[in-house]
Amino acid sequence: MSWLIPSFLTPAFAILGLLAISLPILFHFFRRTPRGNVKFSSLMFLTPSPPRLTRRSRVDNWILLLLRALILLFIALAFGRIFFRQTDFLNLSDLPTRRIAIVVDTSASMFRGELWNKAQKEFVDVVDGLGPNDEVAVYTFDSELRTLVGLTSNQDSGAARRELIRSSLGSLGPSWRSTKLGDALVEVVDQLQSDLDNDSRDSITESQVILITDLQSGSDIRALQSFEWPAEIPLDIKVVGAESSNNATLSLLENKQGISADSKIRVKVSNVKDSQVSQFDLNWLTADGSAGERAGRVVVPPGRSRVINLQPPAGAFVGLELTGDEDDFDNRFFLAYPEMIPDRIMFVGANESVRNQLYFYLEKACASLIGKRFELVEEKVFDASSKADIVFVTGPLQDQEASAIKAFNEQGGLVCVVTTSSEMEQTIAKLLDAKVSVREAKDIDYALLTDIDFGHKIFAPFADPKFSNFSNIQFWKHRVVESEKLKRIASFDSGSLAVAHCQNGKGEFYLFASGWHPSDSQFSLSTKFVGVMMSMMLKTLTRENLNLVLGSPFKLSDFAGGENASLEKPDGKVIDISVSDSPTVLSDVDAPGIYQLSSDAQSKPLAFNLPASESRTDRLSTELLEQENVTLGTMATATEKVEKERQRRDKELESRQKLWRWMLILAMGILFVETLLSGYFAKRQMQSDFAQQES
Repeated sequence: MSWLIPSFLTPAFAILGLLAISLPILFHFFRRTPRGNVKFSSLMFLTPSPPRLTRRSRVDNWILLLLRALILLFIALAFGRIFFRQTDFLNLSDLPTRRIAIVVDTSASMFRGELWNKAQKEFVDVVDGLGPNDEVAVYTFDSELRTLVGLTSNQDSGAARRELIRSSLGSLGPSWRSTKLGDALVEVVDQLQSDLDNDSRDSITESQVILITDLQSGSDIRALQSFEWPAEIPLDIKVVGAESSNNATLSLLENKQGISADSKIRVKVSNVKDSQVSQFDLNWLTADGSAGERAGRVVVPPGRSRVINLQPPAGAFVGLELTGDEDDFDNRFFLAYPEMIPDRIMFVGANESVRNQLYFYLEKACASLIGKRFELVEEKVFDASSKADIVFVTGPLQDQEASAIKAFNEQGGLVCVVTTSSEMEQTIAKLLDAKVSVREAKDIDYALLTDIDFGHKIFAPFADPKFSNFSNIQFWKHRVVESEKLKRIASFDSGSLAVAHCQNGKGEFYLFASGWHPSDSQFSLSTKFVGVMMSMMLKTLTRENLNLVLGSPFKLSDFAGGENASLEKPDGKVIDISVSDSPTVLSDVDAPGIYQLSSDAQSKPLAFNLPASESRTDRLSTELLEQENVTLGTMATATEKVEKERQRRDKELESRQKLWRWMLILAMGILFVETLLSGYFAKRQMQSDFAQQES
């Protein structure tokens, strides 16, 4: 059985109207002027006293009092928009189904202060505000999106589903990866749209994305630029803020030559624009990760950056630490540099005088790199036991020695033949295992280089027109070398081969048709000599970059040989990994630090650091999201939804019943009756007063 219960659409007006009913009652209690009054001349100058309310005051006319009270009552009911509804009040279980995606930021910037605890509390508040019929999915994101609770999990019972959602963040915490906010939002909205398109139910009335984040300005939102955000899926942003905005960070500006244990290191220190501090200290990190020798002090105003050059300490170091700010999650930068193992250079050849000259000028040219990148071997005869990486052949060789060098070359060693005489024909043929012709060039004043292949690596550094002029290098003597196996990369102006190259097995083979000693040419005295020699001898012109970013894909094959390798984490734990040529992200690399990568071929350190964007902790303006046409909107809790739905139904009932019209009609009718009765009672009173005066 249902009962009709009166309600008010605007109860404030009804309350004010009901309070106004007391006015007629008070007016009727006022003492009226006494009847049959007689005027005295002595009182004509006194001010008459107004009627007042006393204990003995009584109602003069109950009928008029009742009618006037009814008039005010019906007017109050009309302005209060009275209507009648049944007792089936709206409950939480009566709410329509909503599809909600809760997206929680777990990027590195959430390590700041109490941000993660605030995010968890905000998450619980959001979950507590859900309705029993809501279908909910929970996601976390940093550089990639992860699904904790999918929409398919909503088939469980209400209590089980709510507990599953509430506990989904239980054991999680922030990661050390970057904030790919745009990618995460695009993927979540795509999933919501796909689910809506495939769902034939009519019970789902709306969809919503709730984002819990610190909304730091380093968030990557570029993915939103090419995405058309659906207007029917609003984004509700729950921003958790840090108590302090004092944050600075440091990053490495790597030189083209890379870093080493003895080269100066360029570091950039950046300070956020809202920071209250500007002075910071830098300390070197020792091998065990503790702060060691002081590196320097830098003053960086808020919103600015400073670049400083630091001289590495005498002892071993693994990175730098910044102190002076309040957020220390990004205050360490780890550095890894390759251990320099010098390439051993060996000169062999029958003509000792020429060999020593070539050796002398190469040693002078490489003086700055001797001991670091190169080591000159004193041995003058090559055999299977020789420890060399680069062999220069400067004269005729015995067959046994030529065979050993040929095997060395085919196994991956670098061989460079400097043709100092025509007697080297048999030696070159033996090394190349091909037919070779060598003869002295005709007498000329000098020869010049021409037809230089600047695409080849030994001449590539001179490809710029500002450095490509070799016309000032004169060659007094040279040999004419011919072989189908050799590919010329420079010629003399006479048309004969000057510099040639070929692949010999796994190794590289170079040939110079003239020497660089003074009796043959001016080559060793030229500024081009060092560049050509370095380009030929160095496996790479730059040092290997071993400093990587957490969460960014990289090729393991660039750092480890073979198919299998092991990775030792900073905490000492060793994991086995498979080496791949395709870029990959190692899930086990989960914190900044120095990781030791080992394989059968080699072992080297890898430094993984926090993405620089995570240190930009000032707030990202929501206007930037709106510029990408993101629809922003606040999600109502279930209780707020019930109240809004109740108000909607109340308006609909009141609009349909329109009782306010009848209240006004009744008030006007009673007012007409009250007017007639007031006139009647007033006339009777006047007649009574007149009769008393007559008597």
